[in-house]
Amino acid sequence: MSAHAASTLRKTVVIDIVALTQDLITNENTPFLASYLYPSGRFPATTVADIQPAFPAVTCTAQTTYLTGTGPSEHGILGNNTFDREFGERISELAPKRQPRPCPRLFERVKRADPNATTFSSFWWFPMGDRFIDYALTPRPQYLANNGKVADIWTKPEHLRHSLQRELGTFPLHDFWGPTASIASSKWIVDSTICVDKMYDPTFSVIYLPHLDYALQHTSTDHTHPTIAKDLKEIDAEVRRLVHYYEHHPANPRVIILSEYGIQPVTRPVHINRNGGETLDPYASIAFAIPDHQVAHVYVNDQSSFPPKSGNVVGGPAARVSADHARVVSHVQAVLEAVPGVKSVLRGRDSADVDRHYDPTGRWRVSDHDAGSRARVGDLVVVADHDAWFTYYYWERESNAPDFAYTVNIHRKPGYDPVEMYHAYPLLGKIYLLLKVVLVYLLHFRGIIDNTRFDADRIRGSHGATHDLPRRYWPVLGTRSPELVEHALGRKVDTGAGSIVRAEDVAGIIWAHLTRE
Repeated sequence: MSAHAASTLRKTVVIDIVALTQDLITNENTPFLASYLYPSGRFPATTVADIQPAFPAVTCTAQTTYLTGTGPSEHGILGNNTFDREFGERISELAPKRQPRPCPRLFERVKRADPNATTFSSFWWFPMGDRFIDYALTPRPQYLANNGKVADIWTKPEHLRHSLQRELGTFPLHDFWGPTASIASSKWIVDSTICVDKMYDPTFSVIYLPHLDYALQHTSTDHTHPTIAKDLKEIDAEVRRLVHYYEHHPANPRVIILSEYGIQPVTRPVHINRNGGETLDPYASIAFAIPDHQVAHVYVNDQSSFPPKSGNVVGGPAARVSADHARVVSHVQAVLEAVPGVKSVLRGRDSADVDRHYDPTGRWRVSDHDAGSRARVGDLVVVADHDAWFTYYYWERESNAPDFAYTVNIHRKPGYDPVEMYHAYPLLGKIYLLLKVVLVYLLHFRGIIDNTRFDADRIRGSHGATHDLPRRYWPVLGTRSPELVEHALGRKVDTGAGSIVRAEDVAGIIWAHLTRE
């Protein structure tokens, strides 16, 4: 008997198609999703809703909001990247690890409701060390002494790491992120998910398919663009394969399709850390920014001061004369508000404006009682215009850039770097990359895989800002059980498209799929 057969909960599957919006679902490019979510005729009934996104609209915040039913001010995940003030280090929430602070998620709720139920996280974040997750897959490359990395995964139970990669091949890490990102990684995730489901039949599964996310940032947000049309068809085929597998499952599982955010077109990179010197020093700089797509947390040193007549603050060296911290924050705020491409600068944990709200309706709050969130939030939170995004670049001259800036190295860079998706030399492309890999990894020449440049103007799409965000860039939720959505929300919803749910409502909708007859 399968693990699920002993459970009183209904087998439920959540498929996260990152960056999917209703505008991208068409009969031409996504025939399966179009027919599944918008069937012709009255049956089967479906609900397709736009999700009012949590702020900031980034992966770790969205996923944690969906699984807890609480907003960022409560669950404490304020972005993909924040800063540890005590150790002076950037914290990447995208590193494969446990949730950084206690926060009940649906995995825990499922196990407490029915100890016989089992849970499965397929490439969602924060699986490690979570005792309420029975089965898990997540990327975890091996980092070598020569700064290289070897593709690998972390699994629970551990033997899955060997058995899955023996059957399916090594997880294609370089197709998951970087200049060679492709559908291969999402295909591997689908294959491995089906394998795990056949082995263990988990009651509750969440699955992460990233392919669209990178394509829309790299190439275009226009679904008529030939490359994007191809990418949409590729992910549609993988979703079709996954959904068809579950449709033929004897437990008749309920399937929810959703996304975390939409990608909106951008044309302007904003080099927020270039309002100062050539070096970002978290101990000596008056202030510095940790960029996260269209949002940046700005941290101000308590003992810093600033040159009274200078606007060069962010990233610049601290002056010798001490100044009042609040005065410094106010000065930094004024400097940032004058930067082209900055839409708003919000006060963070140490300001009189800590009760200001900023969510999709124009509000955000970091609660006074929430010490975890207040310790992680920047003194200032900067939001880009909808057509702009923030780079992490802090040097004025390329000759002063650190060596890791030329590499795919998401954990060393003090902020998100989508330019890693491009080859440094477009004409040579994969040939140059292959040559460097051979020299460094096979022939053991000392060097780095310097295949990244600073062509930030090439980025075509971004996400994170939510204020006044047009609905066509909101994430989507679709289910063939509209009555369960109504039960969770306590109100009538439209069948078909047109409804709106809050990001905080998603956990209740999933719970209704698990528990209602």
